[in-house]
Amino acid sequence: MHTEPHSADLIVALTSAGLLPSDGAPWSEHQRWIVDAGTRLATNGLPCGSIVHIAKLAWSLAEREVDTVISEVGKGIPPNEALERQTIRRKAITKLIAAVRHSEVSTAAKTFMHLDGPFQRYRGELLHTPSPLFLMQFEIAAVVEDLRRQARESADPQATTFLGRMLIGLGKHTEAGRWLALSTTNNDDAIGWAHLAITHAFSGHPSDAHDAIGAALQRTENSALVLAFAAVVRAVEAGQASDLAQSASLASESLEFLSKSRDQPFGSDLLEELEARLARGRISLLMPSDFGVHKDGIADLRKVLTRSREGLEGVPAGISELFRLHAHYFLGLNLDDHSEAIEHLQQVIVLDPACAFAENAYRRIGQLEQTP
Repeated sequence: MHTEPHSADLIVALTSAGLLPSDGAPWSEHQRWIVDAGTRLATNGLPCGSIVHIAKLAWSLAEREVDTVISEVGKGIPPNEALERQTIRRKAITKLIAAVRHSEVSTAAKTFMHLDGPFQRYRGELLHTPSPLFLMQFEIAAVVEDLRRQARESADPQATTFLGRMLIGLGKHTEAGRWLALSTTNNDDAIGWAHLAITHAFSGHPSDAHDAIGAALQRTENSALVLAFAAVVRAVEAGQASDLAQSASLASESLEFLSKSRDQPFGSDLLEELEARLARGRISLLMPSDFGVHKDGIADLRKVLTRSREGLEGVPAGISELFRLHAHYFLGLNLDDHSEAIEHLQQVIVLDPACAFAENAYRRIGQLEQTP
């Protein structure tokens, strides 16, 4: 880029204002823009102090612009569209303000275009599998074998779907997928399709998960559970997308499904409510805090703790404890209050001391106890 001779006074003023590096580091492109635009203003008689004042105002405007873009994406507007709107607004102002805006808003762009980061971690995140000790305590193995027998003998799609849902909770996603595929063949049920989508997502088959959740959404768009699971599927897809723009778009869809799920009332099925709240809480805590859904995610997980104590009719013993274990675990990893976080992590250890979640909880407690 061609640069004109710069006023030493202007450079000193911009450096003192923090708009240029003070350590002698090379100027970035946007910083050269600021100096070039400022030089032209100085050539036309504008004092250095005024130029710096304009630049600071521009920086403040840029910060407001970032808030606007984040707010738009948080309301479900796709990141690419939000950034395009920002570009149109930026072109309507002077080059100086545009230069400063470019610096600040590019940070927001990186945030959106790297939304795949937390979803990549989610994709590879440890899934809870109850320890043999937990299974023995609640005699779950015998109960599940009885459910398998009922599903084989009756060929009842509802019994088959129920077995699949129980197997998901036990971390047996491959077997759960086989039973749920059978149940959706025999019964065109949105809940069965939604659970099948989850098994595909957690088994590393995003295309099959996408198709299955699409089938569930075709059958109902007013189920809090189906919409919550759609958010999970989109999050997993975002983590596996090779293109950053596609990842950001999928993350935005996940956010939109979360919002729609929270607009739907829960019926009388407590199991569905707990599944939906647990899924929503976990996905909400993956989102950047600027999107404003962390609080809702925390609320969902707290509700899991209270509602799971009300008793699940017709559900094997130990399932309520699995819901509480997950809620305690994710609250413990995400709460800012270290004392409360430690209490939740301790409950994970109490509920299933021999599982991998408990091992992580021990490690996290140690970190929190060493942090002021």
